[in-house]
Amino acid sequence: MKICSLFTLGLGILLITSCHNAQYHRNAVDDTQSGRLTVSTVQREIRVGMSGADVAAVLGSPNIVSTDDERREV
Repeated sequence: MKICSLFTLGLGILLITSCHNAQYHRNAVDDTQSGRLTVSTVQREIRVGMSGADVAAVLGSPNIVSTDDERREV
């Protein structure tokens, strides 16, 4: 009986101390504004005639790469 009580007490303490409120979780996973891709970032940094490597250096590597009808990357 004593072991069961200690186990229950320990489990309760673990659950209480490991829980955080929603605001803490949101702050922990929130994306910073500096890494955000916006229209103004694209207009300011990307120019016609830039190579794919230059675009990747500015915006980062793409999540998805697709091709058009002529098998060009878009």
